[in-house]
Amino acid sequence: MTIKVSAPGRICLFGEDQDYMGLSVITAAINLRTYIEGNYSNIDKISIDLLDIKQKDDFLCHEFPNYRKKRDYLRSGFNILKRKGFEISKGLSCKIWSKLPIGAGLSSSSVLVVAWIKFLSELFNLKFNPEKIADLAYQAEVVEFNEKGGNMDHFASALGYGMFMECVTPPNIEKIDLESIKNCFVIGDTCEKKKTLQTHNLRRAEFDEGIRLMKDHIPDFDLKKTPISKVEKFLNHLPGNPSKRLWALLQVRDVVTMAREELSKNNPDIARIAELIDIHHKAMRDGLENSTPKIEKIIHETKNAGALAGKIVGSGNGGCVVIFCPDNQKKIANVINHRCNSKAYIVDIDEGVKKY
Repeated sequence: MTIKVSAPGRICLFGEDQDYMGLSVITAAINLRTYIEGNYSNIDKISIDLLDIKQKDDFLCHEFPNYRKKRDYLRSGFNILKRKGFEISKGLSCKIWSKLPIGAGLSSSSVLVVAWIKFLSELFNLKFNPEKIADLAYQAEVVEFNEKGGNMDHFASALGYGMFMECVTPPNIEKIDLESIKNCFVIGDTCEKKKTLQTHNLRRAEFDEGIRLMKDHIPDFDLKKTPISKVEKFLNHLPGNPSKRLWALLQVRDVVTMAREELSKNNPDIARIAELIDIHHKAMRDGLENSTPKIEKIIHETKNAGALAGKIVGSGNGGCVVIFCPDNQKKIANVINHRCNSKAYIVDIDEGVKKY
């Protein structure tokens, strides 16, 4: 009984760095997926073959395997299930491969864990629904290693399609129909290596410092509700980095709200969506200072070729950009590949984690 599952990557359309601050995001699952295929084995061992990186792992199924590194997510996913009492009583052998660029802002690590939890659920008849898979994957990737990230990526991959998510516990999620912006996106991978964990940890500290200092000026400051117009006159009283980071956080917060309103209309205004994508990128570039010359080149060159907008996707400082180019994907992909010394992926909206 061979089992095959897959999980999609995701674009954060609007809302980078909002999820771990308890704010809201808009995501879209994309048709670059991670796959796992395998079956029971005749020995009491979990054997995993990671084809893309040419690595293997194996450990006994009746034990809690030790972590060999900080982000040992396949072992942590297995341990989480065992610790919660789910029975994994047989050995297995599986192979894993992916169409996603690794560590480039499309949630490759979260997608891997989502697919892994789904695979174990199907093989051992655990009957997890997508929400349960997302929660367990979040625990395996973030909580288990005491990291600072949120759970946006796990729910975006598990549920698929378009999603508005208020990042509270438990999250408030509503589906968003993205039919009006299908065939509109190209991913540009700069092939510049990111440092996601270091970036998130530093940024979270700067956000928290900005909020703490702002409360000296606005005692009832509320990250979710206080208008940015009330905050702006006090920003120059804050040190440079906390001031810039807080401004960007609030800018993106408000962009998410406006984008949700626009995308909820029967006929969303494409020009307005493009405008909001550009505002979002400006906040990340100027406030979070997480762009690079290559990111800016991709956005500049693709706009000159007819794209409507573009923004960093993920934590920035390398990785990917998402280019908004309705009905112009092939031309824009060609520009990214040949003018920008980068790799283009033509993508579309896709379903969530699934069994074949």
